[in-house]
Amino acid sequence: VREVRDRAISVAVAAARDVIATQLGAKDKAALVDASIKEIGAKLH
Repeated sequence: VREVRDRAISVAVAAARDVIATQLGAKDKAALVDASIKEIGAKLH
């Protein structure tokens, strides 16, 4: 079960990466990175 879950996560991340690379403009990508950094910071503290 863990192997299937890990594979599903890998596929989902790869798909998201492809969508981000092909569908988002530079401004949207920068905003996504900024939001991700902010979210990670909030979860670490």
